[in-house]
Amino acid sequence: MRRVGIVVCVLLLVVFVYNGLREGPSLLNDAQNRLQLVAGIGQLGYGVFAALGLLGWWRRRPWTVTILVAWVLCATLTAMTASIAWTEPDLRVALVAGIATVLVTAPVVWFVRKQLAVAP
Repeated sequence: MRRVGIVVCVLLLVVFVYNGLREGPSLLNDAQNRLQLVAGIGQLGYGVFAALGLLGWWRRRPWTVTILVAWVLCATLTAMTASIAWTEPDLRVALVAGIATVLVTAPVVWFVRKQLAVAP
């Protein structure tokens, strides 16, 4: 079960690295309003934090959990702002997007924290 958790968490973080670093800069360049700019910054941020989180986890650094919490916050911010930045503003949609993002990303932080607490 531990190996499955590791594979799932690594794959999720890799997808966030790829998407954040690939699409974040283009969102920043194409932003036409403040919400789109915030979404682009958040997307670039979650790509950077996911990459740092992977590196820290691999090297078993104590700051890894803090970096992954920042990743969760950036991903949640991006989901909430992006869901209304390109459509009609609906705070319910933003709230659902934020909750869904936390439900997907927070377990990764929990799992990595548990893995770092286990002796190598």
